[in-house]
Amino acid sequence: MSQKRFAIIVAGGSGTRMQADVPKQFLLLEGRPVLMYSMECLHRVGAEITVVLPDYEQSHWQSLINEHNFNVPHKIAAGGLTRNRSVFNGLQTIEDREALVAVHDAARPLLKPELAEKLFELAVHRGNAIPVIPVRESLRRINSTENKAVNRAEIFAVQTPQVFKVDLLKDAFIRNNDTTFTDEASLIEAVGFTVFSIQGDRHNIKITFPEDILVASMLLKKHLSN
Repeated sequence: MSQKRFAIIVAGGSGTRMQADVPKQFLLLEGRPVLMYSMECLHRVGAEITVVLPDYEQSHWQSLINEHNFNVPHKIAAGGLTRNRSVFNGLQTIEDREALVAVHDAARPLLKPELAEKLFELAVHRGNAIPVIPVRESLRRINSTENKAVNRAEIFAVQTPQVFKVDLLKDAFIRNNDTTFTDEASLIEAVGFTVFSIQGDRHNIKITFPEDILVASMLLKKHLSN
């Protein structure tokens, strides 16, 4: 019997760097809120979804659901003070410790089902799977004691979703209560697990700055026209 699939979508970002009046997960991308796109993708690959939202944004989200006639089933969990705590809160909605869970940033709306499927499939065998892409720029390490080139061939940018066996991720949270981890791969690595990666997708961009929504719109139109 195949393992059940869940997804936690972390939607606690603000619009500060976007210079927007609404959180970036609610910004409109081709007429619909950014958050809805990745929810549809993860629903398509069979995941039961939990969206983690700050308490004060939950009524706004409900109004957007009604406005856009959005019908992807999902649970809501309360956001924490940090991303780490938000993921932990979302994890509490999953009781099946033998299942798989994908942790995804709401601000990555262009996730493709093919990538999500590959990550779930690897996690079945390895216990976890994360998407990474090689960096293109030259890199330097600069601090108070050095200004030195870094070999970019060994450096990769990490994306989401990151997929884990539920018991592995819950165990990592129990064993390490440091709330400063910015992704779950770092958390499980800190408690002794090996992280496994696959090639990510350059189109799986994160909406962070105003120009990103324009790039996402262009990429989405190109994808829909193919």
